Amino acid sequence: MILLSHTNLSTINLGGINLSGIKLGMPSGKGTGGEETFDPASFNEAWSITGKTNDDEDRATVKNLTGNGNKLMLSNFAFAEDSGYGVYPFSPSASLSEWQPYGTLHFKTDGSYSNLVKSNVTSIRIKFNLRDMPEGGVLSVRALDIDTALLIKGESYLNDGSYEFIYDDPAKPANIVFYNGTSSTGRFNFYVDIIPDYEGYLVTDGVDDSGRASNINWGENFTLIGEWVLFNTPVVNAGISLHPQIHVFNNISDGVNIAFRGVNTRLYVKSLKAICSDGRCYDDDWNDLNIKIGELNSGDTANLFIGNNGTIFTKIAFKNLAIYNDKVLTKDQCIKAYDYLQTLKEK
Repeated sequence: MILLSHTNLSTINLGGINLSGIKLGMPSGKGTGGEETFDPASFNEAWSITGKTNDDEDRATVKNLTGNGNKLMLSNFAFAEDSGYGVYPFSPSASLSEWQPYGTLHFKTDGSYSNLVKSNVTSIRIKFNLRDMPEGGVLSVRALDIDTALLIKGESYLNDGSYEFIYDDPAKPANIVFYNGTSSTGRFNFYVDIIPDYEGYLVTDGVDDSGRASNINWGENFTLIGEWVLFNTPVVNAGISLHPQIHVFNNISDGVNIAFRGVNTRLYVKSLKAICSDGRCYDDDWNDLNIKIGELNSGDTANLFIGNNGTIFTKIAFKNLAIYNDKVLTKDQCIKAYDYLQTLKEK
């Protein structure tokens, strides 16, 4: 009997078959192995904002997917515009104050003809779905000079569909107005669903928004899996952290600074899909990156901070995070864990 574990395969000749290129069962990327038995649902802590909206009664908390009760607690969010679930180009105006639900504008036959939605802007992009527009109805979106009220740019929409209105002129501040019908046609009953940027993400405003989960069990070995991205500004010492072990700070304009157990590494990315305690990490394209590792911290718990570091705040779009404590996943396991996490919802 030949024991392959003690045999150099390149020296064996089986009728012209070259065995030098054969690799025996090693998963890609370093890690603790166990590829065939790894369960992506075996995380110790996990949060996902998928399914959350600015209308939720419990919008200021995100449940832990393990059911252990360790919620992600949100502080100071406006749950409007660029502070909450998705980034919306404007908040409800006085004439359209009842968004049903948040982000949906209901125009009515007995409603206002003109509706100011954003004042004094030099750049704005409004993506929206128009639905239930009756025959003969029209929605007009106009950019009006803030001083003279003269038309700078205007577009009209007659049929249901997906549209985008863009105004961009640094030299001409404008008011953005939605018009229901015309002076001759009268008003109509229809809906406009505003499509936010970063749909499906929790977005901090970089001013005072933050998220926190406390008393997370923490060992020497771990893997972090998640979907999040830091904005280019503000460039400060804040981002996403599991204090005191690891901090991902948004303090360089085209990347991040990762402080891992007191040792810093610069990476020129704004998002990481996975971070492993052996120093491996992976970017959006699952390219292999490495960070330096400092001395092991003696603490056995950590606190999760999203968007802030004490009184310092930055902008981040956060979707989910899972913590695999006492597990150093291989690259293939990281991908499997990430794919699984994207299927989970908070509610």
